[in-house]
Amino acid sequence: MNINTASTITILPTRKEKSVCEVQRKLFGDDTNMNSKHCYSFEGKEALRDFMYGHLGECHLRSLRYFDIGQSFAFDTLHNLYRGTFMRLLELWFDTQYRNQPWSLISKIGLIDVSLSIHKFPSTICRTPRTLLKYNDFKASELRCTLLFGFASFSMYLPHKYCRHLLLLVVLAHLCESKSTSSDQTLNIKRLANEFIYQFPLLYGDRQNVISIHTITHLPESVVNFGGVYNYSTFNLESYLGFYSLRY
Repeated sequence: MNINTASTITILPTRKEKSVCEVQRKLFGDDTNMNSKHCYSFEGKEALRDFMYGHLGECHLRSLRYFDIGQSFAFDTLHNLYRGTFMRLLELWFDTQYRNQPWSLISKIGLIDVSLSIHKFPSTICRTPRTLLKYNDFKASELRCTLLFGFASFSMYLPHKYCRHLLLLVVLAHLCESKSTSSDQTLNIKRLANEFIYQFPLLYGDRQNVISIHTITHLPESVVNFGGVYNYSTFNLESYLGFYSLRY
C-alpha cells in the first residue's frame, strides 16, 4: 500500500522453492473471494467495487465444475505479452519515476530511438514502430515488432543482467509465435517463462512483480492446451474491429 494514498497494488513474489501452481493459486484467492460476493450485502456501487479488488466483475464461468480461471482461457499475446509484460518493461525503463533505479534507460532513450529508427525490420510486418519517445501510445503491433526485432538496440544500453533477462522474453516470444510447436519447443517455452518470472522480482523488486508480469506463467499451459498462439491470436480480431468501425 502507498502510505500517501489509499490505493493498493497486488504483487506476486515468486521464489524457486515455490511452484508456479502455488503462486497461481495465491493470485486467484482474491478472485475466489470476489466470486462469493453474494454472501455479503453492499450499500452502494463503491462498496462493491472495493470488494472486487479492481476487477470489472465476477466471472460466471467459475461456477462450472472443471473450469480453472488460469488454464481454461487461451493466452492473449496482444494484451498479455505485448501490451502487458513488454509495456510494463518499457515503463520501468523509461518512466521518470524510476530514473534513479539501476535498470533505468531514460537517459538513453534518444540513442535507443535512433538505433531503432535505422533498424531494418522484416518486410512482412504490418506496422513499423513509431519513435520510442511515444512508446506510451504504441499499438500492440508496434510493441510486438519492437520486442521481436529490436533487441539489439536495447542490448547496447541495458545493464548485462537486465539484458539477459530481456533475452528470455524475446526468445520466448519467437518460440510461441512459431507456426508449429514441437514438444521440445513447448518445453523450452515453459523453461523460459519460469526463468523470466523467477528472475523478475530479483532484478526489479517484488513491488514491480504485478499481474501484467505474472500472466506469462500461463503462456506455456496455453500452448500445450490450445497449440501455437497464432491459432487464437486477437491481432486479427483487432484488425477486423478497426475495419468495421470505420465502415459502419
